[in-house]
Amino acid sequence: MPFSVSFVRQVETKAYCKMVDLRILGGRLRQIRKKHGLTQKNLAQLTNTTQTAVSRLENGEEVNASMLVALLIYFHERYSLDNLFSEDFDINSYRQPPLNREEIRHQLEQLLHLL
Repeated sequence: MPFSVSFVRQVETKAYCKMVDLRILGGRLRQIRKKHGLTQKNLAQLTNTTQTAVSRLENGEEVNASMLVALLIYFHERYSLDNLFSEDFDINSYRQPPLNREEIRHQLEQLLHLL
């Protein structure tokens, strides 16, 4: 089941309020992308977005919530949202087993409450 437009807009609105945290998140997404041997262009193709959008997110310059959600979904099998947004982020901390779509939605909704 796809994420609703209102849910994506909520993420986008909340994200703009936390630009400092977005720089941190962008840096973490860059680390993860590089660890998995992906270029920005590769990741953009895999998440149906643009290289420019990936670059702007990684640099904390701009957030497109749809693209952010696409990246979180793409990496959810390896990294929990709890780890990704934790002060003690550990790129080597893989989680098992992968979450299903409803669990991802639940974690994203919890994240909205934190933002």
